[in-house]
Amino acid sequence: MVAGVCALTLFAGLGRAALWEPDEARYAEATRQMLARGDFLTPWYNDAPRFEKPILFYWMQLPFVAALGSTELAARLPVALSASGCVVLTWLIGARLFGATAAWLAALVLATSFRFVMFAHQGLTDIPALLFELIALYAFLRADAHSSGGVAWVAAWVAVGLAGMTKGPVAIIPVAIWMAFYALRREWSGLRRMRLLPGSIIALAIAAPWPIYMTATHGRRFLDVAVMSEVVARVRGQVGGSRGLFYYVDVWPADLLPWTPFFLAALVWLAFANRGLEPGTRRGVSLALVWFAGVIALFTLSKAKIPHYLLPSHPAAALLTGLFIERMAAVGSARGLWRAATSVVLLLLPAAGVAAWALLRRAPDAAMTVPAAVLPALLALGAIGIAVAGRRRGPVAASVALAVTSATTAAYAALVVVPGLGGLQTVPQLAARITATAPASRMGQYGVVSAGLVHYTRHPVTLLKSAEAAAAFLQAPGDAVLVLPRPDVPAIAALAPGAAHEIGVGTRLVVRLDRLFGDRSPFEDGLVALTNRPHATQ
Repeated sequence: MVAGVCALTLFAGLGRAALWEPDEARYAEATRQMLARGDFLTPWYNDAPRFEKPILFYWMQLPFVAALGSTELAARLPVALSASGCVVLTWLIGARLFGATAAWLAALVLATSFRFVMFAHQGLTDIPALLFELIALYAFLRADAHSSGGVAWVAAWVAVGLAGMTKGPVAIIPVAIWMAFYALRREWSGLRRMRLLPGSIIALAIAAPWPIYMTATHGRRFLDVAVMSEVVARVRGQVGGSRGLFYYVDVWPADLLPWTPFFLAALVWLAFANRGLEPGTRRGVSLALVWFAGVIALFTLSKAKIPHYLLPSHPAAALLTGLFIERMAAVGSARGLWRAATSVVLLLLPAAGVAAWALLRRAPDAAMTVPAAVLPALLALGAIGIAVAGRRRGPVAASVALAVTSATTAAYAALVVVPGLGGLQTVPQLAARITATAPASRMGQYGVVSAGLVHYTRHPVTLLKSAEAAAAFLQAPGDAVLVLPRPDVPAIAALAPGAAHEIGVGTRLVVRLDRLFGDRSPFEDGLVALTNRPHATQ
């Protein structure tokens, strides 16, 4: 059951959508250049070393790129496989904490939650880092079962080191969770089972050699990016955007959809029922709560806040949700909470279908007419199935129906809807036009940073910071192509008269409620490619 859901949510349509801007294209291009250059220690992007993230994720992509070429599928397969591993580990952790039924329900919740599924389809470091964090958490859980820590603590610290090689300082998350858990429960012997000093040495022995090599090879340039920009500046909010203290309160509830109502109901249930649970289950609940709250608190303290930073909290939420659903199936007296959560979901699904229909019916391509009707139909049928399953078979059957509905809808969107939306294919469309009409030209960008342009054209791009610089780029001797937003075209054409000829336009999708249901189309001209070669437009 869980394997089938994962096949639909994590792998369906994996290579059908263009690379998401900007980061996914940067990783894919850096891995392609790594293979082309034969330099497997220094990632390169746009003819310059790329220092932003550690090396392991590029190595994870490398064999797939070598076998399948530099395609969207090759860039994303290691992430989808890592996401599958995350689901399996959530099941393993849940089985040890709460039993088999709660464990596979938790696995279903994670495998069909919005943010997790969305990032499982992107060639980024977040899901692979989460995989290593979950390995560490599970290994520490195994070590916790032995007075001496057994040998599991070694595996835990190896995983911490691998997480550090994938996404840097976030590797500390599983260590911090277990330390906070032991401190909260005053189980100081647990810290001894973690083997903090020898374990830290193991993790550093794995994670430290690559940054040491990069520092020796590239010097201060590497440290300025890898440490000052990627760590210090993010904590200060200078990179990633500085957001308020309660930012995650606003954005997190959407991340676990469609399971958010059940998770909130689980928190309410635990507030009243936790003391009545078995000691082992109560201890597992404490761990999951420390895990969830600790991740939220850690990233709330950072001024730089991005929604997907909270991905490490999602397995903990899934575990608590799985436990709640499993207990609701057995305890009829508290089932009112489950019914309330189910009612909210049954209202949300048709609403989501209507929003999807409102978007797709206004797509420029008439071929989206049928998909516009299928999505709300799928969600409506799913809502009926959930209601019937809940009435006849109870909470577990209704949850399975919700998981199947979510998985089917996600697979349909990935296979049919997203590839059909031209507004999500802007850069590949422009790159194809540029490659066909002016393949050897100098390329520049103004007013936008499109990493995908470098990847899809296989051509370096000059970033131009002012309108005057963009106009001068077009007017300089030799063929040139300039990519810029549509609103900036008149200004550049005025500054470079006779040297700005349009060769391609990419449609942009703007998903806002006022556009979905108002007069303005959600599809509009986004990026424009200009050339100084008049014959290229013919």
